[in-house]
Amino acid sequence: MINLSKSFQMTLEQKDTLTKRLSKENVKPLRLFTNKAGSILLECLNKNLPFNREPFYFLIQPKGSEHGKGYKYKYLNQFEMIKAY
Repeated sequence: MINLSKSFQMTLEQKDTLTKRLSKENVKPLRLFTNKAGSILLECLNKNLPFNREPFYFLIQPKGSEHGKGYKYKYLNQFEMIKAY
C-alpha cells in the first residue's frame, strides 16, 4: 500500500506504474514528489550498483507513462515531496 500526503491524489495509472517500479528487487525508494501538473517523481537507488550511491529519478505522468530522468534531475526544485520511504 502506498500512503501519501492527504492533499495529493494519484491517478490509477500512476499507482499501477509506481507499484510495478517499487516491486522490482533492485529498486530502493527514497522519496516521492509531485508537481503542479500532477506528475510524480520517484527518487530511488539501484541496489545492483552498490558502488554508486547517487539517486536515480523516474518521472510518472498522470496517464501512467514512465520516463527515466537519470542521476541528476535539474527540475527537482519544481516538485514538492509527498512521501519519504
